Formats: sequence, structure tokens, C-alpha cells
Amino acid sequence: MFFNMTTMKYLAITLVTFLLLSCGASPSAVETGITGKIDSANTMNVYLDKVNPLTNTNDMVGRAETNSNGEFSIPFAEGLEDGIYRVRIGRKSAYIILDDFSSKVSISGDLNKLQEFDYSVEGSAQTTAFVTTMNQFRNRSLKLDGFIEKVKSESNPIAAFAMAIMGLNDANYAEVHKSVLQKMANAGATEEMTQQYGSYIGQLEQLLAQRRVNELIKVGKPAPDITMAGPDGKERSLSDLKGKVVLLDFWASWCGPCRKANPKVVETYKKYKSKGFTVASVSLDGLDNRTRSRYPADQIPNQLERQKDRWVKAIEQDQLEWDWHVSDLKKWDSSASAVYGVRSIPKTFLIDRDGNIASIDPRYTLEQEVLKYL
Repeated sequence: MFFNMTTMKYLAITLVTFLLLSCGASPSAVETGITGKIDSANTMNVYLDKVNPLTNTNDMVGRAETNSNGEFSIPFAEGLEDGIYRVRIGRKSAYIILDDFSSKVSISGDLNKLQEFDYSVEGSAQTTAFVTTMNQFRNRSLKLDGFIEKVKSESNPIAAFAMAIMGLNDANYAEVHKSVLQKMANAGATEEMTQQYGSYIGQLEQLLAQRRVNELIKVGKPAPDITMAGPDGKERSLSDLKGKVVLLDFWASWCGPCRKANPKVVETYKKYKSKGFTVASVSLDGLDNRTRSRYPADQIPNQLERQKDRWVKAIEQDQLEWDWHVSDLKKWDSSASAVYGVRSIPKTFLIDRDGNIASIDPRYTLEQEVLKYL
């Protein structure tokens, strides 16, 4: 059997690691690794996990067992990748930030206080700063505004990221997360990590937008104005219909339930248009960004024309004889649907003569609702 130099090096490293673990190497005996002394954690398993809070995954990269004094040692002959790690003992964890790790990091504290970020770390200045800030924030000696400033001013992008994810996991702080993402990108974070973080921030922004919609789109609140072009290219504004009772109807030619509901809308329109009732139809025909990605750029104009043609034909086929038809031909990316928080269709809003939302989705009681406000 023959061994090359790479194989021999690997065997040597493995043997050293095995001997250190087998002999229960003391923290002082480890040159590169994670060591510690955790009170109330005598003779317990210790695991070291690499943490990705964006995907909620934790990969175990090392393990050991504490001795009767709560001491443990997890050696790493070749160091560890940069990132967020946690020392896990039972259901308790202590987080460590590693950046250019090539020496020894020691952690000490009490098992029952780890979750409060009440532990000490030697050998990692960024972890010390992170733990101190998180502990102050948890015990409220550091207020929210001060914590946000700490995140923004933290020079280490991994530490700033860990603080932001663990302390500002809410849509209201999307802008803070954007500043941290920029730090990571400037520091050369992997494309995968920046994409994951960007996606996370996008979800926060969507949630924030939905919250704002929920605050605005309520019965009794003023109906937000909409201005869009109709099939003829003429712009129409919802505010122009003030003084009438208006059914704001979000629909599309491709939406089966919408087309099925149209006859009742037409019937109600014909019956009460002379008394001040009308319909404002917003079509979600067209191409959103996801749909556009299916076509080469030079085919987009033709596809949009086809979508517009389907919209116009559906208006004719369903005899939607009112004039107020608009669309920006962006399908689910429609600016009007964003304003009203429309995520499924058909979706309707009955607006009274004063321009306030009187009812939401009066689909099966449309005529009765209209009569209340005429």
C-alpha cells in the first residue's frame, strides 16, 4: 500500500485530533479550537454547530464532553470557516462569531445564563463585542435606538449580521438589515449568503407593505386613489368617480371565478347605474416579473399585446359596458393591487359617495350592500 504526502498529512491530523479527544485534552493544551468551562454542565455532551439563521439550519462541526468541572475542548487542526457558531449543551446555547479564526477561543459562564448572553469569551474580540451588546439589549440597559446604532456602527459584518438577525427580526427594521447587507457585500461575503439575506430582506419589505395596507384598507377609511390607463390609452382616476357608489373590482381575463362573477356585477350595474352606482374595473392581465422571465426580451412587446387583446376581448364577451377599465398590464406586480393589498382575485371594494370604503368583498350580497349607500 502506498501513501502520497496529502494522505499522510490527513492521517497525521486525524491521529492528533483522536489523541486529544481520547485523552480529554485540557483547554490549555489546545492551540487551535474551542475550549471552555461551563458551570452547572458537568459531564455533559457539548456540540459546536455552524449556524445559518437565514435558512434556519445548524451543521454540527465538532463535539466533546465536559469533565467533572464543566471543562471541555474541541480542537481544530486547520481552524474553522468564518461565520456564526454556537456551543450547544443540552437546550442551552452560547453564540460565537469567528472571523479569520486560527487560534484558540475560550468561553466561560454558567449553563443557566447562556441564553441571556451572560458569558465571557477570550480569543475573539468580535464575539466579546457581540455578546456584550446582546446582553445589554436583553437586560434592557441598552434601549432599542442604541442597539440599532450599535448594529449600524459595528465594523465586523458577521457580528453586525448576527446582531441584526437576533435582535431586529421584524419588518420594521428592513432598512437596518439593508445597511448590514451592504457591509457584508463590501467585505466579500459569498454570493449565496448575500442572496439569502437579500431574499430575507425582501420578505420583510413585503410584510411591511402588507401591514401598511392593512392599516389603510379598512371599512370606513378613505379609498386610496388609483390612476391608470384604459384600453384606449386614456388615464382614469378613481377619485373622478367620487359622488357615486363605486364597486372597485380587481379581476383578469384568465381568472375563472372572476368571469363567473361578472354576470351578477353587470346585472347590478344595469339596475342601479341611473341611481348613482358604477363599477371601476382593474385588470390583472399582463406580465409580472416572474412571467416575463419565461420569454426572451424581444418577445415581451408581443406578449404584452396578446395580454391586452385578451383583456379587451373579455370586456366585450362579458358585456362589461361601463367605461372605467384600467390596467398597467403587470399582472401580480400591478401597482393598484399593491396599494389595496390584493393577493387573490376576484377582490372587490364597495366605496360610498364620500370616497370611503363601505364594504370589502360584497360578492354574495352585492345588491343589498349597494342599496345601503345609494
